[in-house]
Amino acid sequence: MYTPDFFPPEKLTAEHYRLLFLAKESSKQNETIIICSNNKFSCETSKFDNISIIRIPNVKIALIKSVLPMIIAKYYVKKYLKDNNITIDVLWYNSPRACAIVKKFPAIKIYDIMGIISKELLTERNMYNCIKSYIYKKMEKILYKYSDIITTINEKHKNTLKKYFDKDIYIIRDAVHLNTGYNKKVFRYIKNEYRDNFVIFFVGSFAYRKRLEKIFYSLPVLCAKIPTIKIIYAGEGKFIEYYKERSIQLGIEKNINFIGYIKGKELNSYIKLSDVCISDVFLEGFPYKIFEYMAMGKIALVEDTPAVREVLTDSVNACLYVDGNDFVKKILMIKKNVRFRRKIELQAKKESKNHTWKKRGEQFNVLLKRYHEKTK
Repeated sequence: MYTPDFFPPEKLTAEHYRLLFLAKESSKQNETIIICSNNKFSCETSKFDNISIIRIPNVKIALIKSVLPMIIAKYYVKKYLKDNNITIDVLWYNSPRACAIVKKFPAIKIYDIMGIISKELLTERNMYNCIKSYIYKKMEKILYKYSDIITTINEKHKNTLKKYFDKDIYIIRDAVHLNTGYNKKVFRYIKNEYRDNFVIFFVGSFAYRKRLEKIFYSLPVLCAKIPTIKIIYAGEGKFIEYYKERSIQLGIEKNINFIGYIKGKELNSYIKLSDVCISDVFLEGFPYKIFEYMAMGKIALVEDTPAVREVLTDSVNACLYVDGNDFVKKILMIKKNVRFRRKIELQAKKESKNHTWKKRGEQFNVLLKRYHEKTK
């Protein structure tokens, strides 16, 4: 399994969790190796959760560190395989930067696509992003050509990819662990801090300004209607200061807390505390955090998109909103009707049991076995 950045990073994203959990499930039936970039100029091998990792030498110079592992990965991987007498049967990768090694190994090649990077870069248009988008588009075309299989996260994305890829495309959605423990000490503290508040919680990246604007500018109306409301934003990104400043300009800074990056049991503590957990949707995705909300038995208020409706049904296992006005309307309805909220929370927790990493891993292993037998 190839990923271009250092693994495991200090801060895990949805993409990192997907790699980790698929690798862990795959390792139950296969010898699984993760190939990644190092954070220093040396080749290292190690173990992480009993998974072998090869880290390719890299440097800290900004323009070089993205390219160097691409160029030299094949040499280090070939040496490792030769020294350990290993043959690659399946090469899995989740980045266009795998284009430099995709032709070098005779194996079943699987390209796992969570998002089309060349398109995502253009959501914030500037000269730098346009150049990067052009380069990534060229790399993506190489992978479309040489990959045997594409896996992706939902039907909507699959239909988009069909325009570029005329081979097999399979859906392996994101998922969640049902072991949803929380930090009792943190929970007691924040429960006391927010004891008189109606709490709305969001976790996600502030990497794109347009992501939150649809609901952010409806918050003054919501805060006026529910004076005790507290909106907790967890996450980091280059636009976090922008949203802090906008909250001051909108006069709602006392209603919003930006708490930065949190994970694991601390994150679960905030989810457990919350009355409503919210999510926007970026392009054609289905945010990983929605499954986390559902597994914790919380009502998720999610932007209504075709990809979202593949899993969620409005007023059944979640609530969906179409714009800022609808967002406010749904929050008010949820606050007023506790019975309605409890009914959805129960259904959400039940639905989350269909979306575990164990089930996704079994699906992934079946796919690997089918193609391995097909190529014999």
